Amino acid sequence: MRSVNAGDQRTPGTANLAIIGVLIAITATNAIAVSLIVPSLPSIRSEFATDLAAVQLILSGYLVATAISQLVIGPLTDRFGRRPVLLTGLLVFAVSGAVAAVAGAMEALVLARLVQGASSSVGVVVGRAVIRDLYDRDAAASVLGYVTMGLAVVPMIGPFIGGTIDDAFGWRAVFLFIAAMAVIVLAGSWIILPETRTTVVVHTARSLLAEMGALLRIPAFWAYAATMSLLSGTYFSFLAGAPFVATELIGLTATELGAFLLFVAAGYFVGNYLAGRFSQRLGVHLMLNLGNTIVCASIGLMIALFAAGWLNAWTLFLPMTFLGLGNGISLPGAIAGSISLRPDLAGTASGLGGAMQFGTGAASAVIAGAALAAWPSALAVTAVMAGFAVVGTATGVWSRWARG
Repeated sequence: MRSVNAGDQRTPGTANLAIIGVLIAITATNAIAVSLIVPSLPSIRSEFATDLAAVQLILSGYLVATAISQLVIGPLTDRFGRRPVLLTGLLVFAVSGAVAAVAGAMEALVLARLVQGASSSVGVVVGRAVIRDLYDRDAAASVLGYVTMGLAVVPMIGPFIGGTIDDAFGWRAVFLFIAAMAVIVLAGSWIILPETRTTVVVHTARSLLAEMGALLRIPAFWAYAATMSLLSGTYFSFLAGAPFVATELIGLTATELGAFLLFVAAGYFVGNYLAGRFSQRLGVHLMLNLGNTIVCASIGLMIALFAAGWLNAWTLFLPMTFLGLGNGISLPGAIAGSISLRPDLAGTASGLGGAMQFGTGAASAVIAGAALAAWPSALAVTAVMAGFAVVGTATGVWSRWARG
């Protein structure tokens, strides 16, 4: 495969469409394993006769593994190249999906999900690093907007597909479907994706810690990474609580839950389009603050509706559509900002930022689950979401001044 010159800071319009398509696919591997399985959480809980906290490990454990593995995968891509690390990770991802499908106990299923989460992070890290290899900060934000706009198709149709498969064939078939998709993505990556890393960075444990330390000493890195982490926390806390609220309190089936989640993903899709269309023109920080404002307003609306006693599928999912819109507008800018501060450490920055993002997501899922266990109400979930949104909005404002 040919090597792409990272110094060629092209504009999004000249991007190779086949490569963009692969970037969408590899970045989507993580979302595939999250979005498709969410409607099946009640089915898994029923089959293994376990409690809510245990079944939520399928989501939170996956996110923890995704977070931790990025700390290793990012530097590996700087040392060995984006391509070989990606192909190895996708292979492990496919195998772990098949293992999850035949798990005979809850412990085996959670273990398979940990491996699946760790391997899925390769798509997140490599996707961001390849984009940063090719584009400067504002252009990268636009490309990320377009990539995540395409990526939004996965959570848009994923829960509906997962819920439909679950209702028709059971939750095990969902994991088999995930494994099959991973094989297809692996084949496409092997054929199409070139190597984009041009500078070899050899990491030792000491140098890796030094590089992470260098990033963590940059206030702007904290601001960008905290913003994308906290805003992601609003979404993951919703995913942790939505199956319980939708099925137990509202009475939706797995298929209906998946169908309503289409609205949330559609909002994210539109937000990503707006980020791709306007980030270069208006700048990262304006888009960041606009998106965060929409997120806070959406959660405020949900709290008002639930406090008034209006809990149904529409009052739950329509405000979430606007939250998806806000996240879709703000997240590309936060991600692009975090990996653009030190272009020579794009892989490490992608891994460290991703670890913070998914670690926060895991924490938000655990907190939402605990809140629901203590207070079985939709307001419990929205209260957790509000906390993450308010702090995330504040760090988004800070990022403008931290950047200088």
